[in-house]
Amino acid sequence: MAAAVADVRLLDLQQFVLLAPGFMLLWWGVLRMARATRRPAVLALAPWKIPLMALMTLGSFGVHVTLAVMSFRRGLRMGGFLFLVGIVCMLAMAGMARGEQRIALQWVEQSINWLGQGAFALGCVGLERSLRG
Repeated sequence: MAAAVADVRLLDLQQFVLLAPGFMLLWWGVLRMARATRRPAVLALAPWKIPLMALMTLGSFGVHVTLAVMSFRRGLRMGGFLFLVGIVCMLAMAGMARGEQRIALQWVEQSINWLGQGAFALGCVGLERSLRG
């Protein structure tokens, strides 16, 4: 079914290249946690994540803006609006990441993430249908 929507062969080729080190690092983190060390594991510290998060946010912002512009140029106002909703949700998530982490706030963050990802997915479906038709 996915092959009818997009060419995912590249993702298929990258699957184990990305999953293998990811699961090895996850296993290492779980082993560290199981040992119950007093100091936090290196993976829990954020400084090394900041440049990657900045690149991810910049790339995501660029994708959303480009797809919104493409949608508006093709007359797909709803699709453009959905991509803009995705941008607003992404910026809201970035703002919430700085605060204290409580369970109730986690639910709000996940709801915003769900809304943003859903808007992105629906926008992509509409744009893809327009490009095919």
